Amino acid sequence: MRRTHAAFIGFACLASVPARAHEATTGIAGLVDGATQIVLYPNLAFALVVAAVATSAMRRGVALSAAVALVLGCVAGTLTPPLPALLWLMPALLGTAGAVAVILIGTARMPRPLAEGLALVLGWATGLATVPTHGGPAAMVASVTGTIGAAVLAIGLLAGLLAVLRRLLAPRVGDLALRVIGAWILAITIMMLALTFAPPATTLVPDAPVTGDPA
Repeated sequence: MRRTHAAFIGFACLASVPARAHEATTGIAGLVDGATQIVLYPNLAFALVVAAVATSAMRRGVALSAAVALVLGCVAGTLTPPLPALLWLMPALLGTAGAVAVILIGTARMPRPLAEGLALVLGWATGLATVPTHGGPAAMVASVTGTIGAAVLAIGLLAGLLAVLRRLLAPRVGDLALRVIGAWILAITIMMLALTFAPPATTLVPDAPVTGDPA
């Protein structure tokens, strides 16, 4: 089976919740600050898992072109004004995760056009979410580089593990496993959509007790 181990796929950096509040630093400290973004937010951890599964379903050429699309998307997201674009972060994340899940359930593959398009969207969301609002160009570059580098490493390790596991299975069993994982991703995405866009709960205030003579 000649599927990629595509450890370095840029499809890695699925968007997180907005992280623009932090102030970036330069040099190694800036790289570390950027790298910590992938462990600070649960939805980014979920996105990394989705990216790893998607990467394991790509061929080598598809993975490389998706990586280029992600880098271009990150640049575009970095240059995008934060408002009102930040309103689209969660829809971009959940919509992309849901699309990956549906594709995996249907085909257990990631075709080139879909992989490149999803990588572009996720790159844009990543650039928008993780670039700090304070600091000069050098600090911004250091932070974004750290985030992308750490995410790519995490995706590479998990995607490589999935590739090894698929090689140990029969081809049909491996495809079935991808479809099952896709269904799991879709269920989580639907739950996150419900929690994100559900109307706020209302608190019922009990009626005040009646006091005094009813006469």
